[in-house]
Amino acid sequence: LRMLGYEVFNPPYLSSIIDQSAVIDWSGSVHSTLPHEAIAILSKTQFFYNPISSEAAEILNQYFEIAIVTIDPNWLKEFLKVYHGKVIYRVYGQSYPLSHFMLNYRLLDLITERENFWFCPHHEEVLSTEDSWIKRLETRVIPYCLADEVMALQDSWTFEKNTCLPKYSLGLMCPRILDNPYYRHYYNVIKKYFRGNEYKIFGIQIVPVPNLQVIGTLDRKDFLTALNKLSGFIYHYTEPTTCYLPPIEYMTLGGPVLFLKGCLLSRYFKNVSPPGEAENLTALVNLAQQLKKGDYTLSHEIITSQ
Repeated sequence: LRMLGYEVFNPPYLSSIIDQSAVIDWSGSVHSTLPHEAIAILSKTQFFYNPISSEAAEILNQYFEIAIVTIDPNWLKEFLKVYHGKVIYRVYGQSYPLSHFMLNYRLLDLITERENFWFCPHHEEVLSTEDSWIKRLETRVIPYCLADEVMALQDSWTFEKNTCLPKYSLGLMCPRILDNPYYRHYYNVIKKYFRGNEYKIFGIQIVPVPNLQVIGTLDRKDFLTALNKLSGFIYHYTEPTTCYLPPIEYMTLGGPVLFLKGCLLSRYFKNVSPPGEAENLTALVNLAQQLKKGDYTLSHEIITSQ
């Protein structure tokens, strides 16, 4: 956006609520044509979860024509109360229907009373569980965009180089195991169905996890390097409206991904039943066992289908 000539302000994440995706080392050295006083006020404003001061609201309405709010609907309500310009709500899928949350959180009137609100999901499938009112909004599907660092490694995975790995390690993704109930549930699924050090668990950990399977927080480059050395990736989440990026990134690298029928990843395939899809967790384990044994035929079929 800046390359196109737009003035962009990306606020620091000042909330005390932990978010594993948030950049918390915001330096404040923002290249901007705004007055220094305006930048100083915006830089100290907690835009996430908290009410926005009248001083900050005045600056927003004076200098910015469009605001992009992403992901969490909790971040949307206070912004809609004070900002009068166009709002683009950019979402990547939630584990719950957004329309229900917005209704319970009293966002409905704030959204429907304005003509300059755009709802921008990443895929049409995420609308399947939503109420009709949210589907009537100005909607534009904006697909996921993988980072350049992933695209640079496209199709770099090969079966041959993985055959020398001990026990053919497979990867899973589960961040924040000990401090987040949602992810703790999916970690318990891993413990029940995917025990063994050959199953590697990736994802940012706020609290260290005493389990040799858990890789822990990795530098981005190290994560992609480790991902490329796996013999397969297991996506064990079941939500029909959200899909995390690691399995998509691994597909892009060229490796085979296993997943459960009904999750959003499976619904990307529309009405086909790809070879990487499992009916249930028991079937998912069986497919994982085949990849773990170095089943070239299955691996090739899955990769071809992706």
